[in-house]
Amino acid sequence: MSYDQAASKIRQRIRYFTTESFVLCILSRLHKEHEMGEAFKRPWVLCLAIDWALELDPIKGAKEATQKDVQPILQSMWELQGKAMGIEKERDIWLPLRAFLLSQLRFQVPQITHSFFLLRLYTIMSQLGFKQSFTEDFKKATGVDLDEFFLFAIWIVNHFSDTKNKNLTLGQILVNFHPALTIETISKILKLVGSSIPGLKALAQPLPLPLRPETYFYEPLLIKKPLILLDMHVSHAHPYIVSIGISEFVLRTLKAVDTQRFQKKFTKSFESYVGTTLEESNFTYITEDDINETYKQHNRQGKVIDFLHQNNGSSVFIDAKGVEPKEKLLVTDSPRMIKDKLRDNLLSGVTQGSRCAQILGDIAYEGLAPYENRYSIVVTHQDFYCGSGSKLVQYLGGELSHKVTEASNGQFPIENIHFFSIADFEGMVAVCSEAGK
Repeated sequence: MSYDQAASKIRQRIRYFTTESFVLCILSRLHKEHEMGEAFKRPWVLCLAIDWALELDPIKGAKEATQKDVQPILQSMWELQGKAMGIEKERDIWLPLRAFLLSQLRFQVPQITHSFFLLRLYTIMSQLGFKQSFTEDFKKATGVDLDEFFLFAIWIVNHFSDTKNKNLTLGQILVNFHPALTIETISKILKLVGSSIPGLKALAQPLPLPLRPETYFYEPLLIKKPLILLDMHVSHAHPYIVSIGISEFVLRTLKAVDTQRFQKKFTKSFESYVGTTLEESNFTYITEDDINETYKQHNRQGKVIDFLHQNNGSSVFIDAKGVEPKEKLLVTDSPRMIKDKLRDNLLSGVTQGSRCAQILGDIAYEGLAPYENRYSIVVTHQDFYCGSGSKLVQYLGGELSHKVTEASNGQFPIENIHFFSIADFEGMVAVCSEAGK
């Protein structure tokens, strides 16, 4: 039986129950502590069940769902993941495993990483005097002041990070925010990041038919509206849904309004932030302006890298890409799609580093390390989960792995190419600084 056939059978069973009763049963499970830990609760499957219930229309005469009704459906959805991965059809299991693991990782990383993401985003947007532009664009798009939203976001993420806090009354919100925030502002923010269950159903988009296996691993719809607005209080599906959805709301909103305008400013701010990260850990470097000046002195032109760090006989070429992976990149098992989606970010960063290294080698740049001690690091705003040049070669397979070799252009060993999110880059730099490297 194909994935489409198996998934369609399960989805048909969901239609025998009213949407609200089915969703409330799932929410009850998400809120309940599991004695074996969070992973055993399988929150990614529960969120998928909510997505399907919101998307589907119940049959005429649908009944109220009970936990006894819901359990066999959830078990069938859990068993469906084998068909979603399609490992039995694959010669290389790493790509299908990647999508499977990432859907679980979303609920298993330390939750504080989402708070760090929120605070880091605010810091990045405050670099280079761009904050006013971001503030104006956010106000125009939402009617809410950017600083006031961040204030609300930090508090709400912190509140729901305590798993004992399942609900939040409107009175609690007013006590904590009013009069610092007007009632109108609080209302606007809640409507921006929250919805009633009927509102979520209206937001759900039908999946195209036939059902494709990668849709099993899609991001939960609730991340778009992480707060559930009930009669007299605010609830949520899962603390991680709240922290991810709230922390990424500003980024997603500004990208949706005008992607190019936002990306142009954010990329520059991100580069500045990466430089600050290096400086705070006492890493010396030269910038692309310094490299361009060196090119000029030698009558050369060509690609440059954002930062070049040289120490202890090594040369590290660092390119900062203020970008995030598109969802299709995280759920696909297609090497060709990965190659296409990485062309303008990760592979482009490696290419810039290799072309820069080649020119510096041609002019005998002082201190440039030999081939085996050269490193290419591409830093992105969010993780692309490609790891390294060696892992990317594995993902791309025999037919497309040459794209990594071409990007390195004989300037870096493949194993010396690494891809970091800014969160991981900060951690690595801090560890190296502590170790005196």
